[in-house]
Amino acid sequence: MQKIEAQDLGPGEPWVVKPGAVVYLACCDCKLAHRIRFTMKGKNIVMRWYRDDQATKTLRRRKETTG
Repeated sequence: MQKIEAQDLGPGEPWVVKPGAVVYLACCDCKLAHRIRFTMKGKNIVMRWYRDDQATKTLRRRKETTG
């Protein structure tokens, strides 16, 4: 899997992705992880969200061991 760089955005800062991009997102508190795929449908941006159960398990395991 390709290394993913974390991005910290402030309120109102834009987050730019290209059509066809796949983004991984995890909640800071509960570590529920998702894969988000961005595509275009006409002039609309489509976001498809998928729960990533394996990544969630891994993140939660790390959280338990690091406190």
